[in-house]
Amino acid sequence: MTLKCSFSFLMMVVLSFGAVDILVDSQSASAQDVALTERLEQLEKRTQLLENLLFSSVKLETARARRALEDRQASLKHSKTLFAKGLINESLLQQDRYRVREAELELEIATNPYNQRQSGCQLNVINAKRKLKIAEDELAYQTLLASKGYVSQTRIGVMTRSVDEATQTLEYAEAKLRAAKQLDEVDAGSIHRTISNHSKSVGNQEADQQEDEMVLPQPAPEMDIFKAEVGTWDVKIKSWAEPGEPALSEGTETNRMLGGFWLVSDFQGTMMGLEFEGHGVYGFDAEKKQYTGTWMDSLGPQKMDMVGEYVAATKTLTMEGVAPGPDGKPTPHVISTKTNDDGSRLMTMLVGGVKLFEMKYTQRAKDSK
Repeated sequence: MTLKCSFSFLMMVVLSFGAVDILVDSQSASAQDVALTERLEQLEKRTQLLENLLFSSVKLETARARRALEDRQASLKHSKTLFAKGLINESLLQQDRYRVREAELELEIATNPYNQRQSGCQLNVINAKRKLKIAEDELAYQTLLASKGYVSQTRIGVMTRSVDEATQTLEYAEAKLRAAKQLDEVDAGSIHRTISNHSKSVGNQEADQQEDEMVLPQPAPEMDIFKAEVGTWDVKIKSWAEPGEPALSEGTETNRMLGGFWLVSDFQGTMMGLEFEGHGVYGFDAEKKQYTGTWMDSLGPQKMDMVGEYVAATKTLTMEGVAPGPDGKPTPHVISTKTNDDGSRLMTMLVGGVKLFEMKYTQRAKDSK
């Protein structure tokens, strides 16, 4: 009897300790839940506060931009009345038109601060056009004064350079706007492909939940033309910086494939007497059915984006892009690369329609250095 009572008492003690542990664990988990809930509530309040601040900022900036647009529209209306009466000239009226367009773009940026790339570039173009018009009007006025002997030709030269600088600024602004439009198209295409690929992936998972293997994208067959370019190449260069016989130089190009989707090219050598390094990446846009490329080098901070096509009959890839020319202004570049029957390649570059470079590529033997 005593043994039986002692065993019962022992079991009660053990069960009691177990109940205490369960109670402690339950209280600890409950405290963690409360702390987590409080943290989430704080994050939600902070997020809401940030959203309210952003909304208020956008609202205030939009109201300011709308008032500025209304003021400039009223000014343009008044200028039109003065112009109809012959009290102001066409140039002053055009300046007011430019200011209205600037205000419209500023309102667009204020309304949608997340999409400023194209609007900002358009604003730069409008500003550049307005400054160019002012410079041209001033040059015309100073030329008139010079014809009457009131100012010297030196003054005319200064104003002519101002017009040239304003023209160059406008050309750069327009080039950046074109690049922004291309980037927006690329971004939109990437988003579309991402959504499309995600939808297909979800559909495949629902169709076959037992399939664990990831289906990776495959390189386009058009990329096969770059496979023969993998390796190290010796390059003989002819350059026509000035009329007459071309300057001769040499270089080395090393190419490799990146996952079969991109050709990565690195160049080292001399160009027109200068040490030169360049880096290019080339691929194929399956949606637009065109080759793409990007080139950058040690001669300047600009990069050149290119598009092109390949003609199988002549084994020639022609790429086109816009980059600063010898005068520093945005200039069309056309680069044609023909693969010869012996495996060598001949590249010709036209800058502004003028042949500037001719480069012959000969593949180096794999065991040579």
